[in-house]
Amino acid sequence: MLNSIEGDLTEKELISGPATPAICTLALTILSSVTALTPHLPPDSSSEFASASSAVLRAAGSLEAANGGRLERALARIHHALDSQAPPVTHRLELLENYVAY
Repeated sequence: MLNSIEGDLTEKELISGPATPAICTLALTILSSVTALTPHLPPDSSSEFASASSAVLRAAGSLEAANGGRLERALARIHHALDSQAPPVTHRLELLENYVAY
């Protein structure tokens, strides 16, 4: 599993392109923080959040698993589980921003 961000993230990495170790690590770090908050700010669907969290863990676990849009789809599932009324988001940067905003 990837576990540390080495160097700076580039704007391109944050917006699009193939998943990088830094993006995967960032997604896992933010997921950990969001998960820590869920007892106090429950997601709209706890079961959907648990399933989506597993998807993020799998997708961010390796670059092979993260690419092909899988990481973004997993992040989108978290987004929907946290706020089912929010409009769908599919862009990496928006998904990461929504994570941080939670």
